[in-house]
Amino acid sequence: MTRDRVTTWVIVAAAVGLGTWIALHTYWTQSTVWTPLRGEAVTNPYYSVERLVQALGVRTQRLSSLRTLPSTSDVLLITSLQGDIARTRFELLQHWVEGGGRLAVSTNVVWSTPAFQNWSGIAPAHQDPVKSNKEAPPAAGRTVLVNKLDWEDRCSSFAVQIDGHSTGESLQLCTLPTIFGFVSKHVPEWALSNEQGLQMLRVKLGRGSVTVSETQYQLNPRVFLHADNAQAFIDGVQLKRGDRLIIFTPSAAEPLLSMLWRLAAPAILCFGLAALLLIWRHLPPFGPKIPVPAAARRSLAEQLRANARFAWRTGNLKPLRAAVLRALDRDAGARIPGYAAFSVRQRAVALGSRAGIDPAALNAAMTEAASGSPAVQSAAITLLEQARRALFTSSSTQGVLHDR
Repeated sequence: MTRDRVTTWVIVAAAVGLGTWIALHTYWTQSTVWTPLRGEAVTNPYYSVERLVQALGVRTQRLSSLRTLPSTSDVLLITSLQGDIARTRFELLQHWVEGGGRLAVSTNVVWSTPAFQNWSGIAPAHQDPVKSNKEAPPAAGRTVLVNKLDWEDRCSSFAVQIDGHSTGESLQLCTLPTIFGFVSKHVPEWALSNEQGLQMLRVKLGRGSVTVSETQYQLNPRVFLHADNAQAFIDGVQLKRGDRLIIFTPSAAEPLLSMLWRLAAPAILCFGLAALLLIWRHLPPFGPKIPVPAAARRSLAEQLRANARFAWRTGNLKPLRAAVLRALDRDAGARIPGYAAFSVRQRAVALGSRAGIDPAALNAAMTEAASGSPAVQSAAITLLEQARRALFTSSSTQGVLHDR
């Protein structure tokens, strides 16, 4: 036997031995591996619910505020009443249910809203825990994440009750383990119970109904379609073809900036443009500033000529007449004792005696309210100016006499 044959037989024997060992130490089994959620299911906690009920002929819609409630023929699903809007609108919600609406709420609503307990008659009740080797249930209100396949171990059997009596049927539900159940002042139309008491129930209030269940966990996209969770939800809220399921999601409310743009877009644009112009106005210039020309004052003669041209062109001599009268009163007050206390007629008499002018004509010229043609105004101005100049002449004459 040659070396090559020996080597070949050794390799074949090793391969057969390895194959035999693998066959003896391995086995085939079936295992389910869940892939991560993708697409809308990642961000939409009600993805499975909406798709299933739509396939059953039920329309779905989102509601971001309780300011406007849906029709009483619809089903309203609420998983939280923590928002301020929800609390302030709770009374309207009561009237809506009593008028025929179907309301489905989570156990969190019952725990966190005493007003809901007083109105619905549904309240949490403690039951002694059943001894078991399983993991202790979490405290009330604890949030448990759905991780991998751990929810499969939380599926258990629940007895079905109609009008407070057991029907002998049961449903497999995946819920959070708890030592609490519910009690109701009203006989439940439909309920699911276990050793801890009622875990899911529907009571009639007025012409409508209220259904309480652990919807936040049961409606999870991974859990909802497992076991009988979907069947329990549909039976609990009495969904049927042609209904409309309204899901209250406050987080889906319109953002503030979007609402402002929708309601006041023109005002926002005007304000923004004004702000840009204001910023542009105060930006530093691109080049050197233009020097400010020095302030120049016109001569008195130039000012007088300009005023005279304006008065002549417009034919309105009343302002000029008032200015001459003010100058006359100023000079007369300095030269005639008690002039400021005189009436217009007394002033005219005093000035007329000093200037040798008819007091009646001077009184008419001194009346500011007097009006007339430019000729009349011009005559009054001339008369007033003569009286003013006569004051200076008489004062000079009296000064010379006193010197002598």
